[in-house]
This record gives sequence, C-alpha cells and structure tokens, in this order.
Amino acid sequence: MWKKSFSLLLFLFFVVFGVATYKYVYQKHRNIQITEADFRSAPEELQYEFIKDSKAATKKYLNKIIMITGVVSEKDSESVTLNDKILCYLSTNMDKNFNTTFTIKGRCIGFDELLEVVKLDECSLVKK
Repeated sequence: MWKKSFSLLLFLFFVVFGVATYKYVYQKHRNIQITEADFRSAPEELQYEFIKDSKAATKKYLNKIIMITGVVSEKDSESVTLNDKILCYLSTNMDKNFNTTFTIKGRCIGFDELLEVVKLDECSLVKK
C-alpha cells in the first residue's frame, strides 16, 4: 500500500513538473507593436547613457521596449538609422525618406561600441 501511494505521488510530481516546465519554456512571444513602451527617449540621450556607462545602460535597457523619435539619417531594406545614433532593424517595410522625422518602437538588443550606435530590433512605426 505504501509503495503504491509513493509511486502515485511521484507520478503526480513529475506530471506537475513537466507541465510547469513546458509552460515556462514555450511562453507566448510578446507583440512589441501593441505592448506599451518601457522607456521613451531621444536618440542622443540614449546613446549618451551607453557611452557614459555601458554596463549600467545595458542592465537598464536590454530587452526593454523603447520608443524613439528621430530623423532618418541612413536607410536600407532591413533597417534605418535615426540621427546616426540608433540602428533600428525593421519588422515591416517602411517607406520613409531621408530627413523625415518619425517615432519608432522596438526592443533594445545592445550597444555597438565600434560604431557607437544603440541597436533595436522588431521595430515598427508608431502611429500618432
């Protein structure tokens, strides 16, 4: 009787553990376009924080959603650069011309110390 109860308890433990692990590993991805931004900043301020103290800025901004307003200084098929300070990898194609000001929202993926640009991915245009 004792072995049967112990075996049942052990089985239930593994079932609960398995379900919890599955739910943790296979979480739903957040949709950055509809999620509220964690930070709003100007390109110059964000870049300055990374240059001043890269470790603290990385800890503060990494994997956070940031909303940035700036002027398009460079553009290619996959990305735009705002004010030569923020590199935004686009999730959708945006037809924006140079010297056009607009607001984007994206997830911070780090700072490129060589080029001195903050990188955002999954970026999208914020409709005003």
